Amino acid sequence: MEVEGIWFDFLVSGIKPIEGRKKSPQWENVKVGQEIEVTKKETREIRIFRVTHVNEYENLREYLEKEGLHRCLPEVDSIEEGIKIYQQWSSAEELTNTNF
Repeated sequence: MEVEGIWFDFLVSGIKPIEGRKKSPQWENVKVGQEIEVTKKETREIRIFRVTHVNEYENLREYLEKEGLHRCLPEVDSIEEGIKIYQQWSSAEELTNTNF
């Protein structure tokens, strides 16, 4: 899984304890205990993380609200700002109509 710089750094430091992905064939079979290789996009640094929980939400907003915005997106001040960040990678329609 490739992650952009600041988000990778937050994951490695533990500031960001949760990584959320929209449901897709690549992510729908993730299991607790599974190891996931995470690569920092800019430097290709690799870290291995172990999945400790798998939760499913109806959409991005529910994910951010229930998991806690600052646990998902440290230094982001509002759900709306968090949604805009995710819109860099997915359309507003996908984020509203796809499970997380």
